[in-house]
Amino acid sequence: MVKLVPLTPNINLKYLYYYLRMKFYVLNRTVKGTATPHVSNEVFKNIPIPILSLHEQKGIIKVLSTIDRVIGVETRRREKLERLKRGLMELLLTEKVRVVVDDSSA
Repeated sequence: MVKLVPLTPNINLKYLYYYLRMKFYVLNRTVKGTATPHVSNEVFKNIPIPILSLHEQKGIIKVLSTIDRVIGVETRRREKLERLKRGLMELLLTEKVRVVVDDSSA
């Protein structure tokens, strides 16, 4: 496990989190080990991290955090709809609930 400690006070840890999350696929390709997969310190040392002003970092964090919250809400909503669908399928396909079809409008 690597503990990341910024060498400068001019970087917000949440900004660093989002930046490294963006680099997930690059980091994932460098994973070593099977019992405890890990990324070496050297890999992190070689990733250039743009240091924006703290004000701009906070703006980026605000936007990305808002999107993360929306994704969370929508994910829970979708999961709820999928559970509802499974329940309806169970009722309809086992004929516990019958569907009345009105052919007069066809």
